[in-house]
Amino acid sequence: MGAARKSMAELLEEHPWPTRARGDLEPLEVVWQFELGAEPQALWTWLTDTSRLNRALGLSPMRFSEEDGVLVGEGATAGVAHRWVERPWSWVEGAFMVGERIYDRGLARRAKVIYRLDPQPEGLRVEAYLGWLPRHRFGRWMLRFGLGWLEPRLRRLLTQLALHRAEGPPPEYVALASSVTDEAERRLAAARRRLDRRGLDDAVVDAFFDYLRRGDDMDVVRLKPRAVARRLQIPERELLLICLHATRAGVLDLSWDVVCPHCRGVREELSHLGDVPAKSSCEPCAVEFGTEGPSAIG
Repeated sequence: MGAARKSMAELLEEHPWPTRARGDLEPLEVVWQFELGAEPQALWTWLTDTSRLNRALGLSPMRFSEEDGVLVGEGATAGVAHRWVERPWSWVEGAFMVGERIYDRGLARRAKVIYRLDPQPEGLRVEAYLGWLPRHRFGRWMLRFGLGWLEPRLRRLLTQLALHRAEGPPPEYVALASSVTDEAERRLAAARRRLDRRGLDDAVVDAFFDYLRRGDDMDVVRLKPRAVARRLQIPERELLLICLHATRAGVLDLSWDVVCPHCRGVREELSHLGDVPAKSSCEPCAVEFGTEGPSAIG
Protein backbone atom coordinates (compact mmCIF):
# COMPACT_ATOMS: atom_id res chain seq x y z
CA MET A 1 0.00 0.00 0.00
CA GLY A 2 1.12 3.56 -0.67
CA ALA A 3 1.62 6.28 1.90
CA ALA A 4 -1.53 7.98 3.19
CA ARG A 5 -2.35 11.43 1.93
CA LYS A 6 -0.95 14.22 4.03
CA SER A 7 -3.49 16.60 5.52
CA MET A 8 -2.82 20.34 5.50
CA ALA A 9 -2.16 20.21 9.24
CA GLU A 10 0.43 17.43 8.78
CA LEU A 11 2.21 19.30 5.99
CA LEU A 12 2.38 22.48 8.06
CA GLU A 13 3.55 20.57 11.13
CA GLU A 14 6.55 19.43 9.08
CA HIS A 15 7.04 22.84 7.40
CA PRO A 16 5.45 25.45 9.71
CA TRP A 17 4.68 29.08 9.04
CA PRO A 18 6.55 31.62 11.18
CA THR A 19 4.51 33.28 13.92
CA ARG A 20 2.07 35.75 12.38
CA ALA A 21 2.08 39.38 13.44
CA ARG A 22 -0.92 40.89 15.21
CA GLY A 23 -3.47 42.11 12.71
CA ASP A 24 -2.50 39.67 9.97
CA LEU A 25 -5.43 38.16 8.10
CA GLU A 26 -5.93 34.41 8.31
CA PRO A 27 -3.86 32.49 5.75
CA LEU A 28 -5.39 31.57 2.41
CA GLU A 29 -4.36 27.94 1.93
CA VAL A 30 -5.02 24.97 -0.34
CA VAL A 31 -3.62 21.45 -0.74
CA TRP A 32 -3.97 19.76 -4.13
CA GLN A 33 -3.25 16.07 -4.81
CA PHE A 34 -2.23 14.76 -8.21
CA GLU A 35 -2.02 11.04 -8.98
CA LEU A 36 0.60 10.54 -11.68
CA GLY A 37 2.25 7.64 -13.48
CA ALA A 38 5.88 8.62 -13.01
CA GLU A 39 9.02 7.81 -11.05
CA PRO A 40 9.89 10.41 -8.38
CA GLN A 41 13.31 11.19 -9.84
CA ALA A 42 11.96 11.67 -13.36
CA LEU A 43 9.41 14.24 -12.23
CA TRP A 44 11.78 15.81 -9.69
CA THR A 45 14.12 16.97 -12.44
CA TRP A 46 11.40 19.09 -14.03
CA LEU A 47 9.57 20.12 -10.87
CA THR A 48 12.72 21.74 -9.47
CA ASP A 49 13.34 23.73 -12.66
CA THR A 50 11.11 26.45 -11.25
CA SER A 51 11.83 29.08 -13.91
CA ARG A 52 10.60 26.79 -16.69
CA LEU A 53 7.78 25.48 -14.51
CA ASN A 54 6.49 29.01 -13.93
CA ARG A 55 6.77 29.88 -17.61
CA ALA A 56 4.97 26.71 -18.69
CA LEU A 57 2.17 27.53 -16.24
CA GLY A 58 1.77 30.93 -17.85
CA LEU A 59 2.83 32.96 -14.81
CA SER A 60 4.02 36.52 -15.34
CA PRO A 61 7.77 37.05 -15.95
CA MET A 62 9.90 37.66 -12.86
CA ARG A 63 13.17 39.55 -12.45
CA PHE A 64 15.70 38.71 -9.76
CA SER A 65 18.66 40.61 -8.33
CA GLU A 66 20.84 40.34 -5.25
CA GLU A 67 20.60 43.12 -2.67
CA ASP A 68 22.65 43.03 0.54
CA GLY A 69 23.14 39.28 0.29
CA VAL A 70 19.49 38.34 -0.35
CA LEU A 71 17.68 37.45 -3.55
CA VAL A 72 15.01 40.03 -4.43
CA GLY A 73 12.28 39.31 -6.95
CA GLU A 74 9.99 41.69 -8.82
CA GLY A 75 7.04 41.16 -11.12
CA ALA A 76 3.43 42.08 -11.80
CA THR A 77 0.26 40.01 -11.67
CA ALA A 78 -3.07 41.31 -12.97
CA GLY A 79 -1.55 44.78 -13.12
CA VAL A 80 -0.42 44.71 -9.46
CA ALA A 81 3.32 45.20 -8.86
CA HIS A 82 5.00 42.73 -6.50
CA ARG A 83 8.39 42.84 -4.80
CA TRP A 84 9.69 40.19 -2.44
CA VAL A 85 12.66 38.48 -0.82
CA GLU A 86 13.06 34.94 -2.14
CA ARG A 87 14.13 32.68 0.72
CA PRO A 88 16.46 29.78 -0.20
CA TRP A 89 14.51 26.65 -1.11
CA SER A 90 14.81 23.69 1.23
CA TRP A 91 14.41 20.15 -0.05
CA VAL A 92 15.18 16.47 0.18
CA GLU A 93 15.86 15.20 -3.32
CA GLY A 94 12.99 13.19 -4.74
CA ALA A 95 10.87 13.76 -1.60
CA PHE A 96 9.86 17.40 -1.02
CA MET A 97 10.75 21.02 -1.72
CA VAL A 98 9.67 24.13 0.19
CA GLY A 99 9.88 27.75 -0.89
CA GLU A 100 8.97 30.97 0.92
CA ARG A 101 8.67 34.62 -0.06
CA ILE A 102 8.46 37.74 2.10
CA TYR A 103 6.74 40.61 0.27
CA ASP A 104 7.17 44.33 0.81
CA ARG A 105 4.83 45.13 -2.11
CA GLY A 106 1.87 43.30 -3.61
CA LEU A 107 -1.24 41.37 -2.63
CA ALA A 108 0.36 39.32 0.16
CA ARG A 109 2.79 39.72 3.04
CA ARG A 110 4.18 36.19 2.86
CA ALA A 111 3.79 33.13 0.65
CA LYS A 112 4.75 29.47 1.00
CA VAL A 113 4.71 26.58 -1.45
CA ILE A 114 5.33 22.91 -0.64
CA TYR A 115 5.66 20.09 -3.16
CA ARG A 116 5.72 16.61 -1.67
CA LEU A 117 6.34 13.44 -3.72
CA ASP A 118 4.93 10.17 -2.35
CA PRO A 119 5.64 6.98 -4.36
CA GLN A 120 2.60 4.72 -4.77
CA PRO A 121 2.29 1.09 -5.94
CA GLU A 122 1.14 2.22 -9.38
CA GLY A 123 2.76 5.62 -9.78
CA LEU A 124 3.38 8.78 -7.85
CA ARG A 125 1.29 11.15 -5.77
CA VAL A 126 2.26 14.81 -5.75
CA GLU A 127 0.83 16.95 -2.98
CA ALA A 128 1.04 20.71 -3.54
CA TYR A 129 0.42 23.18 -0.74
CA LEU A 130 0.06 26.88 -1.57
CA GLY A 131 -0.44 29.44 1.17
CA TRP A 132 -0.48 33.22 1.45
CA LEU A 133 -0.84 35.76 4.24
CA PRO A 134 -2.93 38.36 2.36
CA ARG A 135 -2.07 42.03 2.80
CA HIS A 136 -5.74 43.08 2.71
CA ARG A 137 -9.18 41.72 1.84
CA PHE A 138 -8.86 42.73 -1.81
CA GLY A 139 -5.59 40.78 -1.94
CA ARG A 140 -7.33 37.77 -0.43
CA TRP A 141 -10.06 37.93 -3.09
CA MET A 142 -7.53 38.28 -5.93
CA LEU A 143 -5.40 35.39 -4.64
CA ARG A 144 -8.45 33.16 -4.29
CA PHE A 145 -9.39 33.96 -7.90
CA GLY A 146 -5.83 33.07 -8.96
CA LEU A 147 -6.09 29.65 -7.33
CA GLY A 148 -9.05 28.75 -9.53
CA TRP A 149 -6.99 29.75 -12.57
CA LEU A 150 -3.84 27.89 -11.47
CA GLU A 151 -5.11 24.48 -10.33
CA PRO A 152 -6.18 23.07 -13.74
CA ARG A 153 -3.01 24.43 -15.35
CA LEU A 154 -0.78 22.76 -12.75
CA ARG A 155 -2.74 19.51 -13.01
CA ARG A 156 -2.41 19.46 -16.80
CA LEU A 157 1.29 20.36 -16.75
CA LEU A 158 2.25 17.75 -14.12
CA THR A 159 0.34 15.11 -16.08
CA GLN A 160 2.29 16.03 -19.22
CA LEU A 161 5.62 16.04 -17.36
CA ALA A 162 4.87 12.60 -15.91
CA LEU A 163 4.41 11.24 -19.44
CA HIS A 164 7.72 12.65 -20.69
CA ARG A 165 10.24 9.87 -21.34
CA ALA A 166 12.61 11.34 -23.95
CA GLU A 167 16.04 12.77 -23.17
CA GLY A 168 16.08 16.53 -22.91
CA PRO A 169 13.40 18.91 -21.66
CA PRO A 170 9.71 18.17 -22.30
CA PRO A 171 8.05 20.16 -25.11
CA GLU A 172 6.09 22.23 -22.57
CA TYR A 173 9.40 23.57 -21.23
CA VAL A 174 10.81 24.70 -24.57
CA ALA A 175 10.13 28.11 -26.13
CA LEU A 176 12.05 28.33 -29.41
CA ALA A 177 12.82 31.74 -30.84
CA SER A 178 11.11 32.41 -34.17
CA SER A 179 13.83 34.82 -35.34
CA VAL A 180 16.72 37.02 -34.24
CA THR A 181 17.24 40.72 -34.81
CA ASP A 182 18.99 41.92 -37.97
CA GLU A 183 21.96 43.05 -35.89
CA ALA A 184 22.26 39.64 -34.22
CA GLU A 185 22.05 37.92 -37.60
CA ARG A 186 24.87 40.09 -38.97
CA ARG A 187 27.04 39.26 -35.95
CA LEU A 188 26.36 35.56 -36.31
CA ALA A 189 27.11 35.62 -40.06
CA ALA A 190 30.38 37.49 -39.53
CA ALA A 191 31.43 35.10 -36.76
CA ARG A 192 30.53 32.10 -38.91
CA ARG A 193 32.88 33.36 -41.64
CA ARG A 194 35.69 33.76 -39.09
CA LEU A 195 35.35 30.08 -38.17
CA ASP A 196 35.61 28.86 -41.77
CA ARG A 197 39.38 28.46 -41.79
CA ARG A 198 39.89 26.85 -38.38
CA GLY A 199 39.59 23.19 -39.34
CA LEU A 200 36.17 22.69 -37.73
CA ASP A 201 33.41 20.41 -38.97
CA ASP A 202 31.19 22.69 -41.07
CA ALA A 203 28.03 20.63 -40.46
CA VAL A 204 28.52 20.78 -36.69
CA VAL A 205 29.25 24.51 -36.80
CA ASP A 206 26.11 25.15 -38.85
CA ALA A 207 23.98 23.06 -36.46
CA PHE A 208 25.34 24.98 -33.48
CA PHE A 209 24.81 28.41 -35.04
CA ASP A 210 21.26 27.43 -35.98
CA TYR A 211 20.74 26.46 -32.34
CA LEU A 212 21.98 29.91 -31.25
CA ARG A 213 19.45 31.50 -33.61
CA ARG A 214 16.43 29.43 -32.60
CA GLY A 215 17.21 27.99 -29.17
CA ASP A 216 15.28 28.68 -26.00
CA ASP A 217 16.56 31.87 -24.35
CA MET A 218 16.83 30.05 -21.01
CA ASP A 219 19.28 27.61 -22.63
CA VAL A 220 21.20 29.98 -24.89
CA VAL A 221 21.88 32.65 -22.27
CA ARG A 222 23.89 30.12 -20.22
CA LEU A 223 25.01 27.27 -22.47
CA LYS A 224 25.63 23.75 -21.20
CA PRO A 225 27.71 22.28 -24.05
CA ARG A 226 27.27 18.64 -23.02
CA ALA A 227 23.48 18.96 -22.89
CA VAL A 228 23.47 20.82 -26.23
CA ALA A 229 25.63 18.12 -27.83
CA ARG A 230 23.19 15.43 -26.70
CA ARG A 231 20.21 17.42 -27.92
CA LEU A 232 21.75 18.10 -31.35
CA GLN A 233 23.26 14.59 -31.53
CA ILE A 234 26.71 15.90 -32.35
CA PRO A 235 30.13 14.94 -30.90
CA GLU A 236 30.67 16.54 -27.52
CA ARG A 237 34.38 17.16 -28.03
CA GLU A 238 33.76 18.84 -31.39
CA LEU A 239 31.12 21.12 -29.87
CA LEU A 240 33.37 22.08 -26.96
CA LEU A 241 36.07 23.04 -29.48
CA ILE A 242 33.57 25.12 -31.46
CA CYS A 243 32.42 26.89 -28.28
CA LEU A 244 36.02 27.85 -27.47
CA HIS A 245 36.54 29.22 -30.98
CA ALA A 246 33.20 31.03 -30.72
CA THR A 247 34.47 32.93 -27.69
CA ARG A 248 37.39 34.20 -29.81
CA ALA A 249 34.95 35.14 -32.58
CA GLY A 250 32.85 37.25 -30.22
CA VAL A 251 29.78 35.01 -30.24
CA LEU A 252 30.10 33.58 -26.72
CA ASP A 253 31.51 34.82 -23.43
CA LEU A 254 33.40 32.33 -21.27
CA SER A 255 32.77 32.80 -17.56
CA TRP A 256 33.15 30.87 -14.32
CA ASP A 257 30.47 30.67 -11.65
CA VAL A 258 30.93 30.27 -7.92
CA VAL A 259 27.89 28.16 -6.96
CA CYS A 260 26.55 27.59 -3.46
CA PRO A 261 26.56 23.80 -2.85
CA HIS A 262 23.35 24.10 -0.81
CA CYS A 263 20.90 26.26 -2.81
CA ARG A 264 22.84 25.99 -6.15
CA GLY A 265 22.57 29.75 -6.53
CA VAL A 266 25.34 31.63 -8.34
CA ARG A 267 27.26 33.68 -5.77
CA GLU A 268 29.79 35.19 -8.20
CA GLU A 269 30.33 35.24 -11.97
CA LEU A 270 33.97 35.64 -12.99
CA SER A 271 35.67 36.19 -16.32
CA HIS A 272 38.87 34.24 -15.55
CA LEU A 273 39.47 30.89 -13.88
CA GLY A 274 42.36 32.41 -11.93
CA ASP A 275 39.90 34.80 -10.23
CA VAL A 276 37.92 31.98 -8.59
CA PRO A 277 38.47 32.40 -4.83
CA ALA A 278 39.66 29.54 -2.66
CA LYS A 279 36.79 30.20 -0.23
CA SER A 280 33.37 31.75 -0.58
CA SER A 281 30.08 31.96 1.28
CA CYS A 282 26.32 32.16 0.76
CA GLU A 283 24.64 34.60 3.13
CA PRO A 284 21.04 33.40 2.56
CA CYS A 285 22.09 29.81 3.34
CA ALA A 286 24.54 30.88 6.09
CA VAL A 287 27.23 28.51 4.80
CA GLU A 288 30.88 28.78 3.82
CA PHE A 289 32.54 26.59 1.19
CA GLY A 290 35.80 26.32 -0.73
CA THR A 291 37.62 24.72 -3.64
CA GLU A 292 39.37 22.04 -1.60
CA GLY A 293 38.12 18.45 -1.81
CA PRO A 294 37.17 16.17 -4.69
CA SER A 295 33.57 17.46 -4.99
CA ALA A 296 34.36 21.17 -4.91
CA ILE A 297 34.13 21.53 -8.69
CA GLY A 298 31.10 20.18 -10.51
